[in-house]
Amino acid sequence: MRISSFNKVCLNVLVVFCFAFRAMLSHGQAFSFSDGTKTSCTTAGGKIVSQIYLPALAGPFLNQGYTGVTIYLPDGSARITWDTAKLDSLLPAMHDFIYFHECAHAHVPTSDELMANCVGLIDMRAANRSSASIEQQLGQFHASLGNMGPRYGMGSDYWNKTLQCANSGGPKIKPAAPKNTTTVCSFTSGPKAGQTIDFGKDPGVIPAMIGAPCSDGTGSFGMAVPSSSTSGSASSGVQGDWLGTLQQWNLAITMHLAAGGTGTADGPSQNAFGMPLQYSVSGNKVNLSIPSVGATFSATVSGSQMNGTFSQNGQNVPLTLTKI
Repeated sequence: MRISSFNKVCLNVLVVFCFAFRAMLSHGQAFSFSDGTKTSCTTAGGKIVSQIYLPALAGPFLNQGYTGVTIYLPDGSARITWDTAKLDSLLPAMHDFIYFHECAHAHVPTSDELMANCVGLIDMRAANRSSASIEQQLGQFHASLGNMGPRYGMGSDYWNKTLQCANSGGPKIKPAAPKNTTTVCSFTSGPKAGQTIDFGKDPGVIPAMIGAPCSDGTGSFGMAVPSSSTSGSASSGVQGDWLGTLQQWNLAITMHLAAGGTGTADGPSQNAFGMPLQYSVSGNKVNLSIPSVGATFSATVSGSQMNGTFSQNGQNVPLTLTKI
């Protein structure tokens, strides 16, 4: 999944490793700050968060270059997985901040990046690991990310929102509870594209939150879906690639609808590709959501066209998609 540059530093949902993972791993419960001191993270329920450290070649995270991944486990605990090469390449200020960001995903808990950034900064300050100079460096790092997609905007604005949130005492909204986990993957690309497979009985499978990216480990990728999903659960008539333009913003958008009510969306002009989506079909009506950017699309299908309303951030825009 590639949503924004920032998500190449942090991802709050796990890739479902649908295979026995045999890479050499380093396990522990402690994180080492840039000055060598160690700390541990706890979940909202008080459980210690386990941490796994992967060599760069052993932990490509779908080859997208993610530094940290935080997941919830079925027993209420959580795990942070780190790509050590990526982590060690960060400047000390960002190296330390990314820990607080990832830990916030576990102990709030939240799947929202801005909330994790806000809580992470508050926790960093409380641990006496922040200063005006360090926060200036963090601001410069975020500014260097450029456009982070329609949900989070420019990196500099994203950091300013982080500061505003932290300086005002923290998020004002109640964080969502962790989503349920699953071992079912609905594939959208690779040799298994179009198939929905439950890997629950396979050895070495790690359950992931519904809506997370998933892989069979051999080149097929998709989205983790509820165990009740089947390849025939959505109308096959809408499966395929749909292209349109959000005229109000002059933004092209492509929807790739796969079996099992899942798929991905691309916004090429914003360098946003492979955003997971979910959809349902009732007769000739389609309701679609792209959770990562807070967008929905409700439409009526007529032949090779899908006409409806695209909604995001309180704005409703007419959108016509054409099957290609």
